[in-house]
Amino acid sequence: MGVHFIVGLGEAEEEMVKAIQKAYDMGALTHLFSFFPEEGSLLENHSQPSIGTYRRIQLARYLINKGISKYENMRFDEKEKNRRFWSK
Repeated sequence: MGVHFIVGLGEAEEEMVKAIQKAYDMGALTHLFSFFPEEGSLLENHSQPSIGTYRRIQLARYLINKGISKYENMRFDEKEKNRRFWSK
C-alpha cells in the first residue's frame, strides 16, 4: 500500500509529519510531493509551500521511513514548524 502526500495545501508541518508517521505505522509506503498551482485550476492562485517547509517535511519523512526517528521524538514550535528531528 502506498500513500501520496502533497505539501502546501494548508496543513501545518506537524500535521503532515504526524500523518506520515501514522501511514508508516500501518505499513504504508509514503511518497511526498510539493503542491504546484496549475493554471486554470481552482487552486491556480494558491502559492507553493516554502522550500524550507518542504525540506523539513521531506527530512522528517526520510527519518521516519528509515526508522531513524519518529514523530513522537520530533519537536515543533508554536507555529507547528519542525525544530528538532530527534530527541534523546
